[in-house]
Amino acid sequence: MSPRVTVSLLLSLLLDACCVKISPTGSSPAGTVVNGIGPYDELTTEEYKTVVERICKHLGLEHIGLGMLGYPHENNTRDSETWDDLRRPSLIRTALELPPKTQRRTFKERVARVSVHRPDYGLVDEYLVTLGPEMAVAGSVRWVRRLPQHKRPLSLLEVEALDDFVARHIASLQLMIKYLYETAFYRATPSRGEGRISGAQNICTLRFQAIEESVGGTEDPLSQPFCLFAMPTSPLRTARDTVLRSVILRFNRLVVPFNQHPTDIQMQVGPFAMCNIYD
Repeated sequence: MSPRVTVSLLLSLLLDACCVKISPTGSSPAGTVVNGIGPYDELTTEEYKTVVERICKHLGLEHIGLGMLGYPHENNTRDSETWDDLRRPSLIRTALELPPKTQRRTFKERVARVSVHRPDYGLVDEYLVTLGPEMAVAGSVRWVRRLPQHKRPLSLLEVEALDDFVARHIASLQLMIKYLYETAFYRATPSRGEGRISGAQNICTLRFQAIEESVGGTEDPLSQPFCLFAMPTSPLRTARDTVLRSVILRFNRLVVPFNQHPTDIQMQVGPFAMCNIYD
């Protein structure tokens, strides 16, 4: 038997094994594929909304967007020109809680673990929120543990603030990065605060704008090879600074056929700043 015939037979067997028709249920017509939520799947959009509603009701807070929480008796209008929102309580992590492997055979109820940062107390509280049918709030939310705030992961708003920091300080390197890599940071100017320049453009924003005008605005600038984005490491504490958290930012871009093409830019801030670029 020739190799070509052997491969053909193997493909036929695989297709037969993978495409066996399952008899449809009474509620679904023949040929319909019904996708259910598995016990270990990530939270759906509706489940996330349920988690936010229950944790806010439990804590007596309101969700005002981007994971930010506000007190009902205060003015919760967000200021788009400052980063004062970083002082608000926030949901910094919401994920499905998985039991130990020894208990997964009896795993039936989906539960989310929620980390709530309270800057006014300098703490992070973690809760388990039941995702089952509607029940008493006291029974659906359970406090788990408390951590010091420096151990918290980066929140969505903190990542946005870091992107603004990069956009402000990378401006002096734009010509060099464009010459070496034909790329630029995806944000040409900070989105708010100091250093914001109205109408600022770079090679990334200009080329992406041309794509939007020609084929429509359905693409993400972070998926373009001519746009750099910053990937921060987990927050850490150093022996030099035992109070504030530090992160290392690594610049990346997506390049076909490679998934990620790292571009390391090391910046030393000081009176005699030097910049080294490694590819």
